[in-house]
Amino acid sequence: MKKTRAILLTIILITITFASCNLDGSAGIFRQLSQAKEPLSIRYKQLLGKDATHLYFTTEDGIERVTSPANKTTVVASKYENIVRSAALASTGDILYRTNNVTEQAENKIRVLDTTDTLGTVTVASTDTSDSLTDLSIEGLYANSMILVYGKDSGVGKFELLKYDGTKFSPLAPSVTLSPPSDYGLHAVVQQTGKEQDASEVMILSFAKGKDKYLHYLVDPTGIFAPISLGTKTTPVANFMYPAPNVLYVLTTDGNLYHIDTNDPLTWNKIGSTSNTYKENAFAFAVNEGTSKYHFITKPTLKSAPLVVFTIPYTTSSSATQTQIQSGYAKELSLTNIVSAMDISTVAGTSRLLVATYENGMFEITINDAAANIDGPGNGGSSAAEEYTFL
Repeated sequence: MKKTRAILLTIILITITFASCNLDGSAGIFRQLSQAKEPLSIRYKQLLGKDATHLYFTTEDGIERVTSPANKTTVVASKYENIVRSAALASTGDILYRTNNVTEQAENKIRVLDTTDTLGTVTVASTDTSDSLTDLSIEGLYANSMILVYGKDSGVGKFELLKYDGTKFSPLAPSVTLSPPSDYGLHAVVQQTGKEQDASEVMILSFAKGKDKYLHYLVDPTGIFAPISLGTKTTPVANFMYPAPNVLYVLTTDGNLYHIDTNDPLTWNKIGSTSNTYKENAFAFAVNEGTSKYHFITKPTLKSAPLVVFTIPYTTSSSATQTQIQSGYAKELSLTNIVSAMDISTVAGTSRLLVATYENGMFEITINDAAANIDGPGNGGSSAAEEYTFL
């Protein structure tokens, strides 16, 4: 009898505990469980770009291309001692990629696959820097077909961005070189969400000294302006938007939003803040409402977090407002880890994106730019997982 009572009491206590966790119907554990998405077999890593008929991306299986979600071909398999670490789709139609092969890394090799030659022979691209750099090493290959190299020029350490020209990697014109203090190492290369594949878009290169000193540079690959030092900060950059000349907004990993006039790049004016945290290169897509404000759509680190939209008036001294979005274009992105996005917009006033998640598939979302900060069906819509189009 006593044993029965003890069991009943335990059941009652467990029931009360779960009920108390779910009192807030908008954030309770039962709601999260009910909305949890079934993991898919595909594990996306990076969207690379598209040509007239194919979409290219990397997964844990390697480099893939599709003509439709149901028609997939693995063009480069990621295998032991030749695991694909990074890749790009060049404007020439070549696929560029690096592997974890120790010998190839030591020899600074980038593999090249000609997609127009029925996936023919893999060759190796060479590098040509603007300085006579010694001890050259490739620090990274990015989806915009650029590599960042490090070397020494007369004993001084330099980083340089190189762009693939169809046969080799060559300096940008004008060249982009950075010489941070010798005790700062490369921390991150941050690219605007949806524009990672575009070689004409600005980037932020960040260097770190320890865990609380970060030196950021705004870099323009087209050469309109020379690299701009944004100064030394204590927090990494999660992502940014550069909607107009000299107008920069930076989101840091601790959830703060800053406006920076690049004519005065060392002054960061805080215009917004959220309790959420973000990773470097977090999903943070900018849309222009068209008359008076921008909407900066962000996805915090926490998988179960809704999208957070910062609405920023054109009057840059004004503070940004915040809205949490869980419906419309955000419906299928709840409870996912977004890993990559690509802007495929074609109609003014409507943004169209491919959004790849780590384990829940790829989605095609449309955003009504003027209503991007409204949590309702009028803000846009989303396909189901793996039911996207790209042409």
